[in-house]
Amino acid sequence: MTTSLLLQIKFFNNALILNKGNKDMGRGEMTIFGGAIILALLAYTYAVWGEQITGKLKGIFIVFFLTGFTLDVFGTSGMFLNTRSASPIHGILGIAALLGMGIHAAWALRVWKKGDEKSAHLFHRYSRYVYILWLFAFFSGPLLMKFS
Repeated sequence: MTTSLLLQIKFFNNALILNKGNKDMGRGEMTIFGGAIILALLAYTYAVWGEQITGKLKGIFIVFFLTGFTLDVFGTSGMFLNTRSASPIHGILGIAALLGMGIHAAWALRVWKKGDEKSAHLFHRYSRYVYILWLFAFFSGPLLMKFS
């Protein structure tokens, strides 16, 4: 496991302990939704870095872009519906990241189908920024929960 994944799991575990007194989300729910977001991280990371390293948008990367987006929507929705103690900063980052990720996934599919080099180049540059935004959103929830 990567260090960031271990940190994320540790932060989610601490958030579970902090959340226990809130009567918000139960341990099982947090595990399911948090697990979906961690799987989204893995899928999205594979897609972005695969595309960045190879410089090509392959079909397998499209599958992982769409999988990462779907898992993130599921995990984020579940946490949003089951938690009352979310930070506004995390909420704003999360919505921005989800919108960016959705646009990113749709654009990836379009560029892949079209095969246009100019669009592929712009997509390649855009990928880094959406990924960084998504990482800020990913780590902001557990960090804000830990230090609040």
